[in-house]
Amino acid sequence: MSELIGCFSSDFSKPDNYCKAIQHLLDEHPLLKNKMKDFYYIASHLAYKPTRADRRKLLDDLYNEVQVFYELMKKHAFKEEDYLFQLLTRYIGAENGPISSMEQEHLVVKENITLFIEKYTNVNINNPDEIREMTHYISIIFHTLTDHLLKEEEILFPLAEQLLSEKEKQQLEDVVNSYDHKKFA
Repeated sequence: MSELIGCFSSDFSKPDNYCKAIQHLLDEHPLLKNKMKDFYYIASHLAYKPTRADRRKLLDDLYNEVQVFYELMKKHAFKEEDYLFQLLTRYIGAENGPISSMEQEHLVVKENITLFIEKYTNVNINNPDEIREMTHYISIIFHTLTDHLLKEEEILFPLAEQLLSEKEKQQLEDVVNSYDHKKFA
């Protein structure tokens, strides 16, 4: 690949409008961000005072919020990983660029959600260190995804809009629409 096309070219800018598929992915961000704020808010209360009297209820609420969020996030991530990333690698490659970074961030989030869920099943609520450990996982998830979603909005989606052909955009739309009706393990 002698010449890279992408966000470092002089004519790169965010488009005024996106194709339906990319707009659909963008439209999922507000709900994801709201769910992230919800679970981060609960986790913050637990982190600052892990011995509080209502810690069991807050942990249960946090677990439920993370579960709801994870279902939404899995759908969003699969749409990107299974198709959008594959399309973009044809143009910009997969090594050491935005796609590699995005995939790594997806892994970090999934790993920390898994760690949180595993810890929840056997947490000693009378041990402040264990509660703080759980809130640490939540902090990693929140901060990783905050940066990740911003990169999607500012770099990845504008890049996709610029690089993908109309045929690829239509294929992406078909995939995005079909994934909205699937359940993910």
